[in-house]
Amino acid sequence: MLTLLTCGCNSFASSLVPRLSALALSSDLTKAPVPESPIAFITDCVSAGRVRWTYHVSMRLQQSNLSAGLLTAAVASFEVIESYPGDKYLPSFLIRGESDGVVFHAHVATDLTDNNVRIVTMYLPQPDEWDVSLRRQEAEIVSCRICGGAMESHVTDLPFKTGDFSVVILKALPVLQCRQCGNTELEHTTMVRVDSLLSARDRSAELEVIRYAA
Repeated sequence: MLTLLTCGCNSFASSLVPRLSALALSSDLTKAPVPESPIAFITDCVSAGRVRWTYHVSMRLQQSNLSAGLLTAAVASFEVIESYPGDKYLPSFLIRGESDGVVFHAHVATDLTDNNVRIVTMYLPQPDEWDVSLRRQEAEIVSCRICGGAMESHVTDLPFKTGDFSVVILKALPVLQCRQCGNTELEHTTMVRVDSLLSARDRSAELEVIRYAA
């Protein structure tokens, strides 16, 4: 039996990438208030250091050569380019920032009750998916089946359980990943190749690491 370890309640990958709910947000946050001026609230929180980072975004920073310092340095350039006031846990906004010629997007959840912001994800926008100013999406948006956020194309490493005691990690795997909650999905053509790759592996090995494109 083949199991993608980013799925399922007992998967270790899901424990490595906690959702925003892992920040112990209570159920009443579904009715959390929206800032009157989102950009002013976000700018004030970032400038004052009232920022929390999810594990998901901290991992992505390492992969994208971004940093928490870049967010702070770009605070004067912040623009709201998309709004998600009805997000499941907290109202959130997609922010465009720029510093030293580097343009990035940050998905920021706003918590008026605790007077802070949560950085859900931060990434370098792909030029072929946005207009020349990196403010408006050009490509058709695919919605996440879990939270309704936008699914984006990424290349990442994912573990698959191929037996009771065997795991294969596929490197450089093309996936669709929600920039809001981190939900990960595979295109059908990708999954067909994954099946082919994994069916040829030695299931007696506890751990193997192979490249998707190899």
